[in-house]
Formats: sequence, structure tokens, C-alpha cells
Amino acid sequence: MQNEDFILGPPSYDMSPMYVPENYVFVMGDNRNKSYDSHIWGPLPARNILGRSVLRYWPLTRRKYSS
Repeated sequence: MQNEDFILGPPSYDMSPMYVPENYVFVMGDNRNKSYDSHIWGPLPARNILGRSVLRYWPLTRRKYSS
């Protein structure tokens, strides 16, 4: 388990390591214990991602705003 001082509480679930195939992504919501995300339904096909990034703020060395 990683030391994650920034989260409100530890995950309320156990999760085994998961293989993420090429052209898939593992997505997690910002509320781990209540998010319906890859820890429940598995890897997401990259082709299903419809949006695009407007602002990237991390890592700081790669900050970018897209219009």
C-alpha cells in the first residue's frame, strides 16, 4: 500500500493487481470509495474516451492550457 496522506480515508475495498491491455486505460474517480470506475468494471477502451483535455496542471513542468 502506498503512503497517500492526501486522501480522506483508505479504500473500503480490496483490489488485486490488474492487467491493462494496450489501447485501454485504467480510470479512477476522485472519490475512490464511492466512484463507479475501473476498480469496479475494469479497463476502459481508449476509443471510448470522447473528450479532450483543456487544462493540464500536473506535472508542473508540463503545464498547458488548450483553447
